[in-house]
Amino acid sequence: MHSRAVNEARFRFAVLPAGPLLIRSGSEDPLDPTRPDMECVRSIHPATGKESVVIPGSSLKGVFRSRAEQLLRGFLYGSSISVCNPLDRKAACGRQKAVQEASGPQRYLRHCPACQLFGSLALGSRVYFRDAFPAPAHPVVLGERKNVAIDRVTGGARGGALFGLEVVESARFEAEMVLSNYDTWQLCLLAVVLDDLNQGFIGLGSGTSRGYGRVTIRDVVIALRDYRAEPPGQVTGYEPDDRLPVPVAWTRRAAGFEGEISFEALLAAAREVDYASAIRREGGGGR
Repeated sequence: MHSRAVNEARFRFAVLPAGPLLIRSGSEDPLDPTRPDMECVRSIHPATGKESVVIPGSSLKGVFRSRAEQLLRGFLYGSSISVCNPLDRKAACGRQKAVQEASGPQRYLRHCPACQLFGSLALGSRVYFRDAFPAPAHPVVLGERKNVAIDRVTGGARGGALFGLEVVESARFEAEMVLSNYDTWQLCLLAVVLDDLNQGFIGLGSGTSRGYGRVTIRDVVIALRDYRAEPPGQVTGYEPDDRLPVPVAWTRRAAGFEGEISFEALLAAAREVDYASAIRREGGGGR
């Protein structure tokens, strides 16, 4: 599935905190009393060359994969198709000897739908998430929230258990994910997860059960590429008969054809997808 380019989709969107956002760095200095106990992860901004808070691509992928697994288990409930637990050292797709020893196409087909999309120890991912940096034109506002542990005996604040959290109060993060050689159900599933993130069904970062991590998604742009000689006039998956009722106006480029579709049109098509049938049609379904 990775040896030749057939189609690609690139989602670009803005992530705006709708409350305190904490993506922990895990590298706090306990000897510096002036710094919060938990700090946001930072990296060098590619546009400014300065250190900046960032939403790592790994954090975005983790949220998307976790939600996609939940949705697939719901969509496929009652069918013969299952979704593995990637943290299970015995049952995860990528840890199965038969899967590891299979050839390229058969290795892909022996994976569960979630691993087919997000990858495993034995299979590369079809979707790639870039680090989301703040837009230079929009100021980043950081804050600190104080928390205290509750004494389980008295029910009051426990002495000496006060700790501070550094959070992003306001920013505009520019995010991007690229999907390669996709089936249409995979394109639709990513759109559904992105919409769930916007609606607040899932959050980003730490402390989501305490009100942190609520974000809104804005300005979604979906650009498609097709490398076939004559791409159909609608969204088409890896296989030529795998299509969505979403029209595409293609423009020839030096490498294949390019076009754009609206996020709303893709979501509308996603509501009509029968995931069990679509996965079986493309030869999926796992081991």
